[in-house]
Amino acid sequence: MSAESRIEADLAGAARKLAEWATMAARTYGIYSGINSAIHSAPDKSTHLVHHADEVRRQMALMTVIRTFALLDRSATISLQPVYQFLKRPHAVATVAELYASSEPRSDLHAAQIDCEKFCERFLMEYRTIDWGVFSRLQSFRNSALAHIGEDVTKFVRYGELEQIVRSCTRLAGEFSLMITGLNDWPEEDIDEYHDNTAALWKAVFKADSDGVLQ
Repeated sequence: MSAESRIEADLAGAARKLAEWATMAARTYGIYSGINSAIHSAPDKSTHLVHHADEVRRQMALMTVIRTFALLDRSATISLQPVYQFLKRPHAVATVAELYASSEPRSDLHAAQIDCEKFCERFLMEYRTIDWGVFSRLQSFRNSALAHIGEDVTKFVRYGELEQIVRSCTRLAGEFSLMITGLNDWPEEDIDEYHDNTAALWKAVFKADSDGVLQ
């Protein structure tokens, strides 16, 4: 059975798992970027608290890489790649429209098919914006820095590139979840929420430390 056929066999389960991993990727990236912002504006970047925050930032970046790679991993049982291949099949819209129409609140199947055509097209368009050169470097970094001990890291992903690929994955997971469950569940929203909350927290900590409030 092909990967896209396995996805089709359990569309609801695939949508749920992808939404979970996309949410985790969004949150760790949001924490990473939030700490990054706080460190950038820290009154004194040489304090032990800033160094501690930097270590947490690095761990969040690594977790983001792992989770984002998993979302696009071609060899995985569930990933966005076989979802893309499934949605290109001629019968895909009709298949997901049945699930969408049966979700609460129930809707007319014809209307559901029109909606799902729109959702599928948005998914396919977003997927085609992915820079696979960036993903290749993400895979190389993941293999060298995270999966094996002793290998030299020779390829890296820049801050903006990581954000772009995380946001694409979270949008794709949201679109797929919408067409399967009828629910507006957008993991991308967690990126900005976690960024803002994390930045505010660490900025307050750095300020309190600078003001001599912390002991």
